[in-house]
Amino acid sequence: MKKLISIVLSLSFLMCAFSGCEKNEEQSAGSNTQAIQDIPENAASDFAYKETEKGIKIIGYKGTSTSVKIPSEINGKPVLTIAEYAFDGFEKTEEGSYQTHKENNITRIVSLYIPGTVRALGEGAFANCYSLTEVVISEGVETMGEGAFANCNELTSISLPESLTTIGGFAFNCCSKLQEISLGKNVSSVGEYAFYECTSLEKAALPDSLETLGRGAFFSCTALKELMIPESVKTIEEYAFGYTIPKDEHGHALSEEFELIPDVAVISGAGSEAENYANSNNIKFKSK
Repeated sequence: MKKLISIVLSLSFLMCAFSGCEKNEEQSAGSNTQAIQDIPENAASDFAYKETEKGIKIIGYKGTSTSVKIPSEINGKPVLTIAEYAFDGFEKTEEGSYQTHKENNITRIVSLYIPGTVRALGEGAFANCYSLTEVVISEGVETMGEGAFANCNELTSISLPESLTTIGGFAFNCCSKLQEISLGKNVSSVGEYAFYECTSLEKAALPDSLETLGRGAFFSCTALKELMIPESVKTIEEYAFGYTIPKDEHGHALSEEFELIPDVAVISGAGSEAENYANSNNIKFKSK
């Protein structure tokens, strides 16, 4: 079983409630006054990386800056990939298990810029960046791996490029302050539980290129009262939208049974797969 699923995402209920407890309070209270795209690129020495014939793969962050602008080139070669778990705040011990860093510059990063030379964000690439509030992903990035920004529970905004075609499962798992998202024009699939527990999400713009909404894609997005699903979508897996798990005032699950979120609606064309999903799940349907 993949590391991120077995170590982080299997603990989603706990992580959503408590993942922010380790962030630096002084840093999170500050403001990022200069736009992240306007600051100088970080030095190559701030990163651990591997060099190949084609380009550079970033495998870790060693710097201390809380605003990180990943360089487009290192040693004259383009930065092409952010590796699995490169910024995820977990490390492997000598015994082979995974544990959270005790002192960790990664969990103090507030803003992040990813250049257009990058083509792929690996699984869990930026998971557990607890203080991260702003992300800019430049045109050029095509794939976003599973859990790429999981548990970034201070993230309020993110710019997704039109070059992006795939959003992996759990990509924004427990990003509880994310308020709106636009998937660009070329995304064809949204993976399972991609926006799980994004409880502040009020707007989600889905493109006409979209074909598949994975299981629980917008599960427990309790502020998202309406979702316009393009007629291009031919596969909508169970619990993709409109469901949650009842919790008490402390965020603890009261039941293992899923329940419908009150007063939600699906908007799409008549006869669409979205209408079938709404009717099958007793969700209000509005024909556009």
